[in-house]
Amino acid sequence: MYNVYSPGDGFCTKRQTHPIDHSALLCKIGAMKLTTWNYKGQHLIRHYGPMAQDFYAAFGQDDLGQVGCDTLIYSHDFAGVTFAGVQALIGENERLKTRLAALEKEKQQTEDQLNKMATYESRLEALEARLNERQGQSPNSTASPSDTPSKSK
Repeated sequence: MYNVYSPGDGFCTKRQTHPIDHSALLCKIGAMKLTTWNYKGQHLIRHYGPMAQDFYAAFGQDDLGQVGCDTLIYSHDFAGVTFAGVQALIGENERLKTRLAALEKEKQQTEDQLNKMATYESRLEALEARLNERQGQSPNSTASPSDTPSKSK
């Protein structure tokens, strides 16, 4: 009485097929009001989902024509929107995984560069200490240009 089922769904029974704008579809799903409810006379059975009017407002009319009506949600339309939403989320997830991998690689390269710089800094400090020892200075002091003996000709 309340649900609709359509048994025949193949390429040969359809026409005017068009790709779905997954981004727009996700926005429509995200904006849709979802509730929990029961049919009148069903006090113990709960259902979850959109109201037919909200589903129809979001998906029922486009440039190609009308889909369903504002008093019923056809199960194949509901399933189609659900599948398209899942596909959209899969695509978004893949893009985010790719971006995350790139950021992790960039982070690793930055850490590698910082480690190299720390190694160079340690080596520079060791060289400065050796130079200061050879010049007879303490390791913590640095020689100023006026402190170094000048060579005479």
